Amino acid sequence: MRILHIITGTAVGGAERQLQYLISAADRERFTHLVLLPRGSAAAPLLRSAGAEIIEEDIADRSFSPKDEKAFRRIIRETSPDVVHTHSSASGRRAACAERVPVRIMTKHCSDPPPRFVSRFPARQLCSIHWRRTLTRAVATDESAAAALIGCGMPAGMIKLIYNGSPEPEICSAERADACRRGIGIPEGVFTVGYFGRLERIKGPRVLLEAAALCLGQTRDVAFIVCGTGSEEKELRETAERFGISDRVFFCGFVDDPSPYMSVCRVIVSPSLGTETSSLSLCEGLSRGLVPVVSDVGGSARLIGGSGKVVPPDDAPALADALMELARDPGLVSILSDRALRRYRERCTAEETARLTHLLYEEEYSRAVSRKKR
Repeated sequence: MRILHIITGTAVGGAERQLQYLISAADRERFTHLVLLPRGSAAAPLLRSAGAEIIEEDIADRSFSPKDEKAFRRIIRETSPDVVHTHSSASGRRAACAERVPVRIMTKHCSDPPPRFVSRFPARQLCSIHWRRTLTRAVATDESAAAALIGCGMPAGMIKLIYNGSPEPEICSAERADACRRGIGIPEGVFTVGYFGRLERIKGPRVLLEAAALCLGQTRDVAFIVCGTGSEEKELRETAERFGISDRVFFCGFVDDPSPYMSVCRVIVSPSLGTETSSLSLCEGLSRGLVPVVSDVGGSARLIGGSGKVVPPDDAPALADALMELARDPGLVSILSDRALRRYRERCTAEETARLTHLLYEEEYSRAVSRKKR
């Protein structure tokens, strides 16, 4: 079975890493994954190493583009996929429909609220017609993503809930973790909190810096590592300098392998202001027994399932209080770390995510073939 993924982002985020894990877990004798990306996308080497056939094209980093739709249709004709799986590409969905690809699937990776006009007649009814015409099924990565799709007029019966998942992590030796800590510049014995994600306003990194300043006003025995890049990186670095916390807040940039960095941490934090569903970085943190501290948005609290702390969004004092409680109570950290590992095995494995996704491809293709025979 040939699956063509269309993903228009140029950076490496949760959607790209989840696609990497899906392709890595595929049975190569049964499934061939092709990925269409913008030329020069940072995700290309990552996905190629996972086993995907990469197609790079001069396409825009946006969901809808009539010009790109023509390119998508041409590539679909050239590659003859059985399934087109789109990731935030409305033009990709339209192209797959126009070329009559048997199975057309999209994944909803976030829980952004629908526009107000969609809830009114006739917009909701027209959206419902659009979804049924252009798609076979939709994958929602959390109940909050499913609710967002339904809010945009998608019939609930079209939605398949498949949580994100990460692979079982490789063991990072104490020597490698210690070398990473020294390389970053974190003093030995300091309680370390990790942020792994894009440096964009919606992800809440500024809230983390405000909380870090409050924590460091109480003790210098805490440190924060920030792994990721984004449009706010320069401003965030300047903010850390202005707050006087740059000696305990370490910006590490994009890291291809987060394992040694996570091994330095005891806590993983997700201070998002909205749209999170089943955060892949949180899944990866849970797999390593990191205690999660999350803002109460989207599906984050549901994802961690009692294995960490939940705070209101955009509330730096509450975030600082949660982090300081953990820093001062090693026994609590140990208990929550065990719960985090159990939660990972219950819900967050890449193997289960890949199994359910490939099963969905096969079921929908079988239905498409049966309909064609009638």
